[in-house]
Formats: sequence, C-alpha cells, structure tokens
Amino acid sequence: MRVYELAGYDAAQWYELVRIEFLECWACGAGSWDRPSNWFAPWLIERAHIVSKPRVEDRRVIVMLCSACHRAQHGEVLSGFERPALTVGQMLWLKRQCDRAWYDPAFLAKHCVGRLPEPERLIR
Repeated sequence: MRVYELAGYDAAQWYELVRIEFLECWACGAGSWDRPSNWFAPWLIERAHIVSKPRVEDRRVIVMLCSACHRAQHGEVLSGFERPALTVGQMLWLKRQCDRAWYDPAFLAKHCVGRLPEPERLIR
C-alpha cells in the first residue's frame, strides 16, 4: 500500500497536496536557496499548519514557511534567528495573500479549536 493510500487520499489528491511549488517563505521572504551560513540543518520551504485540531493534511490549512520561521512557529528559540511566532490571524492573512485560491475560512474554522480569528496583516 502506498503512503497516500494509508493517509486516505487517492493519487490525484495526494499529488495536489505535495505539488505546492512555492520557493519563498511567505513570512520573511527567504528563498529555498538562501540557507544562512550559520544554519547547520536542512534549509527548506516547509508546509506549516494554520490550524490542526483535528490535524488534517489539506492545502487549505497550510502556509509555506522557511525552516527558521516554521521552527519559531513551534516555539523554538533559535540563536541568531529572531523570528517571532506568527499569530493564527497573521497566518490567515498570509494564506489569503499568497494562496488565495485555496483560502477557505469555513474549512479552517471547522478545524480550529475555538473561534477562528480575523486575518491580521503581517508587517515584514
């Protein structure tokens, strides 16, 4: 059995989920080629979940962040990388700005604990 079948997707759905080809972090603008010289781990543009209760693997609930922004999102403090964790409102704003076709507030609200906040402009 293939990975996407174990996750309950058909091949077309899985392809759509993993084919997102954004090359820059939506929050800080760092590119996949911009690995900092003092970064000694893989440097990627990663899928970060806006909401995850219950966790769902769906393009509508993700934003694309560089490795440093994604780790900051999970509360890690990284020496030399002062990136504050984004609020859910800021992540919603990023989704609406950068991936408008897949911005679905009703779907996001269904997978959010509590009330989904209003999008909040991210000042870079």
